[in-house]
Amino acid sequence: MGIRIRNINRDYHKLSWFGPEFDYRIIYWPVTGSNLAMISYVKADVGTVGQEHFHAGSEEFVFVLEGEGYVEEKEAGRKHTFGEGDVILIEPRTVHRVIFTKPQVVVAVQAPPDYGFLRRDDLLSKMLDEYLAKRLSYL
Repeated sequence: MGIRIRNINRDYHKLSWFGPEFDYRIIYWPVTGSNLAMISYVKADVGTVGQEHFHAGSEEFVFVLEGEGYVEEKEAGRKHTFGEGDVILIEPRTVHRVIFTKPQVVVAVQAPPDYGFLRRDDLLSKMLDEYLAKRLSYL
């Protein structure tokens, strides 16, 4: 129980597999004590194209603070445009990728945290394994 405060400019873990053109900062996730959701802060330049992916058992909410772009929903063959002030809901198992048409700043929330998404990054996967091993040792 309690309250925690983390800073997006100091207290984060960098997600690297998404691509070097993304400044993808994971602020809260199981390793930092959030077991029910994962919160990320993401910045990207115009023309940046996200990796196609899905979240097996997580809903993802994307709060668009700045910029414009669109989300490609692969299986439905649709493009959903978004802009500043929009909140996007991506349902579990929806194969998608994001294309930025203007420089972008978003906050993304996955609930619950998508361990498969995290495990695509070697460093985050190792940190998650260490966290889970430590947590299981207390049971």
